[in-house]
Amino acid sequence: MKKRMISLALSAITAISAVSAMSASAFIHITTKDTEKLDELHSDWLKVEDNEWLSRSKGMGYPFEDVLCMYAKEEKGILTVKEYIALKDRISFVYDDAEAANNIVAAVDENLKLNSTELSDGSWSCSISANEITPQTAKKLRDSLGNSVENYVYNFNRMTFLKGYVYHPTGYREQFAGDDYDAVKEKITDYVKSADIETETIEYSIGDIDENGNKIPYEQIRVIPSKEYTIEEYMALGKDIYEKTGLQPVSDYPENSSAISGTTLDLTDYLNGDANCDNIQSMADAAAILQAIGNPDKYALSDLGEFNADYACDGLTADDAIAIQKKLAGIE
Repeated sequence: MKKRMISLALSAITAISAVSAMSASAFIHITTKDTEKLDELHSDWLKVEDNEWLSRSKGMGYPFEDVLCMYAKEEKGILTVKEYIALKDRISFVYDDAEAANNIVAAVDENLKLNSTELSDGSWSCSISANEITPQTAKKLRDSLGNSVENYVYNFNRMTFLKGYVYHPTGYREQFAGDDYDAVKEKITDYVKSADIETETIEYSIGDIDENGNKIPYEQIRVIPSKEYTIEEYMALGKDIYEKTGLQPVSDYPENSSAISGTTLDLTDYLNGDANCDNIQSMADAAAILQAIGNPDKYALSDLGEFNADYACDGLTADDAIAIQKKLAGIE
């Protein structure tokens, strides 16, 4: 049987160096709130909208529902896949009493769970993580802990990416507990018989060389349509096979994962209302808030400034500017 590999419709596309490098530092300013930047960086990749059939997030310990987006591209005859996953928000701080800290955290938000470790000086290193910790919650907790808290750091909007290699979008081998190659082959054979498409199956053994000159890393059975398929058609076929059989294509994630920093705020000595971050609460802060609300593109606050500006701890509004003005005027 003649061995045939995919002919993906991406051969004329070249990768931009900033994306192919995929270093965490290159994405330092990307957060889960502006994933459109990822679309720009992957403009010459195929964005995989229905991606659960291709995702390896669960196998890497991440919930699939936290997958933000996925991109795919042919590189040297192998499909390269990058999937971006939202990480938990975190708050860390040092406090002198773990029990008191735990009570304070529970009073602010009973859904938050505190982990603490005693340090050599008798103080406690404390940490909280959750799928989302809002700035309002972070501020309430900071205020509740008081001036004795040290090293209070709020980290949010982080993500990670997984980079993997799919050896064939419709190539399969044993992958689940109890499966073996024969069981996988039987599932694929049954699928091909029932599918309303003209296909054939090709078996590769470890060490075989495919049509692109790549060594086959695992024993595989591949579903090959009789006509040449585009990348979109192969993706649709792979998704259908997953839905009908539960099988995912053979893939490898040798790089594991790399964290991408979101926003990190050191709030140990923050000043509530200090919108312009000059360490003074003044009328200038009220003006900065009103300007930012009126024309955010021109007068955007810094991350710390925006956090500080939410004076009433209920989301940034003009009322925060008014509250600051009243305090400075001695009107409560």
